[in-house]
Amino acid sequence: MQVIGYGDGRVKLLATACTKPIVLGIAQWCAERNDHAVCHLESRVVQALTCRNAIDVVEAAYDLDVDRNKWLERISAAAAPELDRGAGVIAYIADRHTMALTSMGARFVTPELLGVLQKLNDVAPASVKDGFRDVSRGFYAVHDEFRHHTDLLAFWAKEVAPLGFADGIGVHAPGGADTLTLWAPSPQREETATRVKTMWTRVGAHLSAGLRLRGALGAQRVEERAEAIVDVEGRVKHAVGAAEERGARWALREAVRSIERARGPLRRRDPNAALALWTGLVNGRWTLVDYWDHDGRRFFAAHANAPRFEDPRRLREREIAALTLTSEGATPKEIAYALGISNSNARAVLASGVRKLGLRGRADLHRLAFAEAHLIEIGLPNEVRLQVLEVAHRRTPIGAAARLTPSELAVARLAAAGRSNAEIAAARRSSPRTVANQMAAILRKLKLSSRVELAGYRLR
Repeated sequence: MQVIGYGDGRVKLLATACTKPIVLGIAQWCAERNDHAVCHLESRVVQALTCRNAIDVVEAAYDLDVDRNKWLERISAAAAPELDRGAGVIAYIADRHTMALTSMGARFVTPELLGVLQKLNDVAPASVKDGFRDVSRGFYAVHDEFRHHTDLLAFWAKEVAPLGFADGIGVHAPGGADTLTLWAPSPQREETATRVKTMWTRVGAHLSAGLRLRGALGAQRVEERAEAIVDVEGRVKHAVGAAEERGARWALREAVRSIERARGPLRRRDPNAALALWTGLVNGRWTLVDYWDHDGRRFFAAHANAPRFEDPRRLREREIAALTLTSEGATPKEIAYALGISNSNARAVLASGVRKLGLRGRADLHRLAFAEAHLIEIGLPNEVRLQVLEVAHRRTPIGAAARLTPSELAVARLAAAGRSNAEIAAARRSSPRTVANQMAAILRKLKLSSRVELAGYRLR
C-alpha cells in the first residue's frame, strides 16, 4: 500500500507498484498546505525530549471549528517545538482497523521524512504494519515500543535507518473508529524520562478526546447540542440531562476554573502541574471545549464524550470507557486522568467491568482487542434473537517465545492466562519463590515491564 497526497488535503492508501510519484505527491501536498512544510534535514544535536508546550498541544486538540486537515496542521505545529528531531512532525488520522490514512497535517517536514513514510507504506510486510497498528496508547519510541518485535526492528534497520533515522517517537491516540498519531523520526536512539513520557501520554488523552468529539459533532459547531454551557468563571448557563444534577454542575464549574488556571502563567512555569489540572474528561463523561459567541464572549461547551462501544451486558458508561482504555494499554492512573476521576475510583470501575465480563482479572482483558469488539445478532427458533459480543484476540509478537527455556515458556503460558505465582507453583509442583525468579527472567528476556504486558502474548 502506498500514500497518495492531493492538493486539497486528502490522503488515501492505494495498492500500486509505482513508487516515485508517491513521494512527489506527498511533497507537493505538504508544500501546498504549508509554505514551510518541506525543508531539508539540518545537522544538529537533538536535545533531550521535554513537554514544555503541553498546553499548546491540548488547546490545538480542542480547536474544532476548522476542517480536519487544518486541525491536524495546528496540532503538529503545536507539537513541533518539542517532538521535532530535525525532520519535522506529522499528525495523521488512520482507520484503526485497515490503517488507511484519511487525513494528514505536517509541520516543517523534510524529504527524508517523506522517504520514511514511503518506506513504511510501500514495502513494509504485513507483520510490520500490524505492529504499527497495535502500538500502545500514549507516548512511544520505536525501539522501546517494539523491542520484542523482531520483524519490525529488522525492517527498520534495513529500510529506515539508512535514510538517517535510528529511531522514531510519537503519540498514539485512538478515538473511536480512527486513530490520531503524532510522529517524528529521529537520527538517534531515543531515551526519554518517565515523567516526560507520562506527560505526553496525558496529552494523548486529549488528542483522543478531540478526535472522538470531531467524529460526534460532524458539521455542527461545538456549542450545538452541548449538555451544558459554562462561562469562563465557571457559572453554568445552560444544562440538560445529567448535567443538570447539582454534583455535575459543581464538577463542571471546578473543571472550567482548573482549565483557566492551566492556560495562565502556570503553562510555562510548571507545564506538568498545568497539564494535571486539565484532565481528559469531567466526571468521566464530558469534554469541555471553549468557543466565542456572537457577542464576543467566551464560553465552554460540555459534550458527553467517553470512549465506548455498544455492549449487550449492563455495563455502565464509565465501565465501558475504562475497559476500552485498558485494552488499548492504559494503566489505572492513565485511565483516571483520561476520565477525570480519582485513581481509586478508576481501579474500582475497572474491577467492576472486568467482573461483569466474567474475566479472571485485568490481565485477561489485555489479551483481548476490546476496542475492536462488535455485536453479532443471531436468530433462534420462536423469534428469539441473541446478541453476542465478538472480541478479537491480540496478536502475538513473532519469535517472542524463542528466547525462553521450556520451563520458562510453561510458566509464561500460565502467567499469560492470569494465574498467580502461587497457582503456577502449585500447578508445576515448585515453590512460589522459584516461580518469581522465573517470572523475572521471562520479563527480562522479553523486555516487558510487568506480567500484565505478558497477557498480550499467545505463547505456544
